[in-house]
Amino acid sequence: MADTHIKYNDHSVGSAFKDHYTVPDYQREYVWQGEQVEQLLSDLLDAYTEDSDKTYFLGTIVTFDTGNQFELIDGQQRLTTFFILLCVLKKIYREHGIDTSILNDLVSSSKYVKNGKRVVQVNEYHLKLQYEDARNYLEMIEKNEVEPKILTSSGENPGGPVL
Repeated sequence: MADTHIKYNDHSVGSAFKDHYTVPDYQREYVWQGEQVEQLLSDLLDAYTEDSDKTYFLGTIVTFDTGNQFELIDGQQRLTTFFILLCVLKKIYREHGIDTSILNDLVSSSKYVKNGKRVVQVNEYHLKLQYEDARNYLEMIEKNEVEPKILTSSGENPGGPVL
Protein backbone atom coordinates (compact mmCIF):
# COMPACT_ATOMS: atom_id res chain seq x y z
CA MET A 1 0.00 0.00 0.00
CA ALA A 2 1.33 3.43 -0.94
CA ASP A 3 2.24 5.85 1.81
CA THR A 4 -0.12 8.81 1.51
CA HIS A 5 0.38 12.03 3.45
CA ILE A 6 -2.11 14.81 3.85
CA LYS A 7 -0.45 18.20 4.31
CA TYR A 8 -1.91 21.56 5.11
CA ASN A 9 -0.20 24.71 3.86
CA ASP A 10 -1.28 28.19 4.75
CA HIS A 11 -0.43 30.37 1.73
CA SER A 12 -0.62 34.03 1.00
CA VAL A 13 -1.94 34.98 -2.42
CA GLY A 14 1.62 35.80 -3.51
CA SER A 15 3.05 32.45 -2.45
CA ALA A 16 0.14 30.43 -3.85
CA PHE A 17 0.61 32.01 -7.28
CA LYS A 18 4.25 30.98 -7.52
CA ASP A 19 3.26 27.31 -7.87
CA HIS A 20 2.18 25.61 -11.09
CA TYR A 21 -1.31 24.14 -11.30
CA THR A 22 -3.20 22.05 -13.78
CA VAL A 23 -6.89 21.30 -13.94
CA PRO A 24 -7.17 17.51 -14.42
CA ASP A 25 -9.43 16.14 -17.14
CA TYR A 26 -11.83 14.66 -14.59
CA GLN A 27 -12.64 18.09 -13.12
CA ARG A 28 -15.61 20.05 -14.36
CA GLU A 29 -14.86 22.97 -16.61
CA TYR A 30 -14.88 26.57 -15.52
CA VAL A 31 -18.52 27.56 -15.17
CA TRP A 32 -18.53 30.68 -13.02
CA GLN A 33 -20.72 33.51 -14.24
CA GLY A 34 -20.32 37.22 -13.56
CA GLU A 35 -22.44 36.85 -10.42
CA GLN A 36 -19.96 34.49 -8.74
CA VAL A 37 -16.97 36.61 -9.78
CA GLU A 38 -18.66 39.77 -8.48
CA GLN A 39 -19.48 38.05 -5.17
CA LEU A 40 -15.86 36.93 -4.72
CA LEU A 41 -14.51 40.41 -5.46
CA SER A 42 -17.17 42.05 -3.29
CA ASP A 43 -16.26 39.80 -0.35
CA LEU A 44 -12.58 40.68 -0.78
CA LEU A 45 -13.29 44.39 -1.01
CA ASP A 46 -15.56 44.29 2.06
CA ALA A 47 -12.93 42.47 4.12
CA TYR A 48 -10.19 44.87 2.97
CA THR A 49 -12.35 47.93 3.70
CA GLU A 50 -13.20 46.59 7.17
CA ASP A 51 -9.57 45.93 8.16
CA SER A 52 -6.83 46.09 5.53
CA ASP A 53 -4.27 44.56 7.92
CA LYS A 54 -6.37 41.53 8.81
CA THR A 55 -5.76 38.22 7.02
CA TYR A 56 -8.72 37.15 4.89
CA PHE A 57 -9.52 33.49 4.29
CA LEU A 58 -10.17 33.00 0.55
CA GLY A 59 -11.30 29.40 0.92
CA THR A 60 -9.75 26.00 0.71
CA ILE A 61 -7.88 24.80 -2.33
CA VAL A 62 -7.22 21.07 -2.43
CA THR A 63 -4.39 19.88 -4.66
CA PHE A 64 -2.47 16.73 -5.49
CA ASP A 65 1.29 17.18 -5.77
CA THR A 66 2.55 15.38 -8.91
CA GLY A 67 6.14 16.42 -8.25
CA ASN A 68 6.42 19.29 -10.75
CA GLN A 69 2.93 20.81 -10.45
CA PHE A 70 -0.28 20.59 -8.46
CA GLU A 71 -3.49 19.08 -9.82
CA LEU A 72 -6.46 21.14 -8.65
CA ILE A 73 -8.96 18.93 -6.87
CA ASP A 74 -11.09 21.61 -5.19
CA GLY A 75 -11.10 25.40 -5.45
CA GLN A 76 -10.56 25.36 -9.20
CA GLN A 77 -13.29 27.94 -9.96
CA ARG A 78 -11.79 30.46 -7.50
CA LEU A 79 -8.18 29.90 -8.54
CA THR A 80 -9.02 30.07 -12.26
CA THR A 81 -10.93 33.30 -11.63
CA PHE A 82 -7.89 34.83 -9.94
CA PHE A 83 -5.61 33.80 -12.81
CA ILE A 84 -8.04 35.31 -15.33
CA LEU A 85 -8.15 38.53 -13.30
CA LEU A 86 -4.35 38.69 -13.09
CA CYS A 87 -4.10 38.27 -16.88
CA VAL A 88 -6.69 41.00 -17.42
CA LEU A 89 -4.86 43.31 -15.01
CA LYS A 90 -1.56 42.62 -16.76
CA LYS A 91 -3.15 43.50 -20.10
CA ILE A 92 -4.68 46.72 -18.69
CA TYR A 93 -1.39 47.72 -17.05
CA ARG A 94 0.45 47.30 -20.35
CA GLU A 95 -2.20 49.30 -22.25
CA HIS A 96 -1.77 52.19 -19.80
CA GLY A 97 2.02 52.07 -19.64
CA ILE A 98 2.07 50.76 -16.07
CA ASP A 99 4.93 48.47 -15.05
CA THR A 100 3.68 44.85 -15.05
CA SER A 101 6.61 43.38 -13.10
CA ILE A 102 4.50 43.02 -9.95
CA LEU A 103 2.15 40.71 -11.88
CA ASN A 104 4.59 38.87 -14.13
CA ASP A 105 5.74 36.23 -11.65
CA LEU A 106 2.20 35.62 -10.43
CA VAL A 107 0.91 34.76 -13.91
CA SER A 108 3.82 32.90 -15.46
CA SER A 109 7.50 32.13 -15.23
CA SER A 110 10.31 31.42 -17.67
CA LYS A 111 12.15 28.15 -17.91
CA TYR A 112 14.66 26.61 -20.24
CA VAL A 113 13.76 23.50 -22.24
CA LYS A 114 15.61 21.46 -24.80
CA ASN A 115 14.22 21.86 -28.30
CA GLY A 116 16.13 19.49 -30.53
CA LYS A 117 19.79 20.43 -30.17
CA ARG A 118 19.05 23.89 -28.79
CA VAL A 119 17.99 25.07 -25.37
CA VAL A 120 15.29 27.72 -25.55
CA GLN A 121 13.57 29.88 -22.99
CA VAL A 122 9.79 29.41 -22.77
CA ASN A 123 7.15 31.20 -20.77
CA GLU A 124 5.00 28.80 -18.73
CA TYR A 125 1.70 29.91 -17.22
CA HIS A 126 1.15 28.93 -13.60
CA LEU A 127 -2.28 27.51 -14.43
CA LYS A 128 -2.80 25.06 -17.26
CA LEU A 129 -6.37 24.63 -18.38
CA GLN A 130 -7.05 21.21 -19.88
CA TYR A 131 -10.27 22.05 -21.70
CA GLU A 132 -9.75 21.70 -25.41
CA ASP A 133 -11.42 25.00 -26.32
CA ALA A 134 -9.69 26.99 -23.55
CA ARG A 135 -6.18 25.55 -23.32
CA ASN A 136 -4.41 28.84 -24.20
CA TYR A 137 -7.07 31.17 -22.87
CA LEU A 138 -4.98 32.90 -20.20
CA GLU A 139 -2.27 33.72 -22.72
CA MET A 140 -4.89 34.96 -25.20
CA ILE A 141 -6.39 37.32 -22.59
CA GLU A 142 -3.00 38.70 -21.64
CA LYS A 143 -2.01 39.27 -25.28
CA ASN A 144 -5.38 40.89 -26.06
CA GLU A 145 -6.26 38.17 -28.58
CA VAL A 146 -9.66 37.50 -26.99
CA GLU A 147 -12.05 39.43 -24.80
CA PRO A 148 -12.50 37.70 -21.42
CA LYS A 149 -16.18 36.89 -21.93
CA ILE A 150 -16.39 33.16 -22.50
CA LEU A 151 -13.82 30.79 -21.12
CA THR A 152 -15.41 27.69 -22.58
CA SER A 153 -18.61 27.06 -24.46
CA SER A 154 -18.91 23.54 -23.09
CA GLY A 155 -19.60 22.30 -19.58
CA GLU A 156 -22.72 22.66 -17.51
CA ASN A 157 -23.50 26.19 -18.65
CA PRO A 158 -24.38 26.32 -22.35
CA GLY A 159 -23.69 30.05 -22.56
CA GLY A 160 -20.31 29.80 -20.92
CA PRO A 161 -19.14 31.96 -18.04
CA VAL A 162 -19.16 35.69 -18.43
CA LEU A 163 -16.63 37.87 -16.66
